[in-house]
Amino acid sequence: ASAMAANVNPMAHRPSGFELRGVQSSGTNRVKSSIVIIPSRVPCGSSSEVFVLLKNNLAAGDCEVEFKAEKQIVRVKPLCWSEQILCVSTPADFPAGNVRVTVYIGGKSLSSSKLQYYTRIEELASLLSSVADPVEFMFQ
Repeated sequence: ASAMAANVNPMAHRPSGFELRGVQSSGTNRVKSSIVIIPSRVPCGSSSEVFVLLKNNLAAGDCEVEFKAEKQIVRVKPLCWSEQILCVSTPADFPAGNVRVTVYIGGKSLSSSKLQYYTRIEELASLLSSVADPVEFMFQ
């Protein structure tokens, strides 16, 4: 009976890759910021949905998310999934690199974090550098 109980839910102890990738961004970022952005990287040239996880409950009021690069600033209204989760579409026109994302509640800055925009070539290079034999990986 105990062997059968162990096999009831084989996926229960297997961690989700999505959760691990989003939370393992950088330890210093989690300590300094009260927000986490998942995913922490988005492709250039197209809008993507990201989730902003808030450490504390969202205060009631007007909420905005600001994306800021060197010469660009875009503010958008997020969709509130809960008191601690915001869903927002990223602006598509930012170039590759880091973008500062700041959450504003009632016009006041709550906290900020970074979001990385990447090109398709950068993503391919990243994938190839993480495998033992890149040529064999490409043929798969």
